[in-house]
Amino acid sequence: GNYIEGWKKEEIKMLRLDDWLSKNEIDMKKISYIWMDVQGHEGFVLDGAPMLFGDYNIPVIMEFWPKELQRSGALPVLLQRLKDYHYTGFICMNDLDKIDGDKPRDMTQIEDMSKKYADSFCDIFLIK
Repeated sequence: GNYIEGWKKEEIKMLRLDDWLSKNEIDMKKISYIWMDVQGHEGFVLDGAPMLFGDYNIPVIMEFWPKELQRSGALPVLLQRLKDYHYTGFICMNDLDKIDGDKPRDMTQIEDMSKKYADSFCDIFLIK
């Protein structure tokens, strides 16, 4: 469906993050933070980990790349899961050097960030 001409196509087996953590006997309570950079598939990672992101207050930093999120179909999933898991705000790490750049933005502004970073990306720190 989203195959890009000239790119090598390879099939991979996928596993939900909650299932991978369980299979590897990783105690979710002991996870200190998650840094996620999965090239526009962040919404699908959140979707596959309702126990991890929904039940635990684990700090998350993730790449926010609207163009790839749109291309992969993950943007609506990401926006919905951020609501489902009760994230209330975020800090754009790219703005830390600006006045008030370290002040959390309300999660309702995430769609504005989609427009601001339409042709680029930023790393965001999610806040519950």
